[in-house]
Amino acid sequence: MIRSFWNPALVMIAVLICSVLGGCLGLGEGSQPTQYYLLSGIEEGQANVQGAPLDTEVVLQVGPVKLPKYLDRPQIVTHSGENELLLAEFDYWAEPLEENISRVLAKNLTQLVPTDRIILYPLEAPESETYQIKVDILNFSGQFGGEVHLDARWMVGGKGGKAIVPIKKSAFSEPTDKESYAATVAALNRTLEKLSREIAGNIRPHLIK
Repeated sequence: MIRSFWNPALVMIAVLICSVLGGCLGLGEGSQPTQYYLLSGIEEGQANVQGAPLDTEVVLQVGPVKLPKYLDRPQIVTHSGENELLLAEFDYWAEPLEENISRVLAKNLTQLVPTDRIILYPLEAPESETYQIKVDILNFSGQFGGEVHLDARWMVGGKGGKAIVPIKKSAFSEPTDKESYAATVAALNRTLEKLSREIAGNIRPHLIK
């Protein structure tokens, strides 16, 4: 006689365990895929900058860019109230936000100053004269589906730490057109472009031959 090793009670328990594990691991039918986002810079030819030729010997060094600890995380952060933060469950920055902001600032300044002589901190600057752009981000978030805000302190230093552009404080806001993290990131991107344009406008007079 051939005995069956299938016990109905054990089979039911196994099915329940698999269902629970599938839900915990996000494997169920209703699970949401994780989305990753990057800020982007101004594309070539979109800056609309004209003016006198620049001193090609000057190098711009972007960084360090510093973020508050609450923003220095993979999840996209939004506000649900004056003192309450929300961390996105499935929406993440594709790279550390400080690095992304630094790269975008550098790309924007390449178009807005314009100059190709731009390096990112902490790369060592060449022997020629270097202006270092230091940025302290105070806020880079906003309400989900509402306005986003960029508040920053920044300065431009020259040789020996001498301030070419003294410490300035900038504040920008942009509305989002809908409740989505893609719209939130797009609005944040626009505030970063505004900051880039303000920095470029203050640096450019010092670079004119």
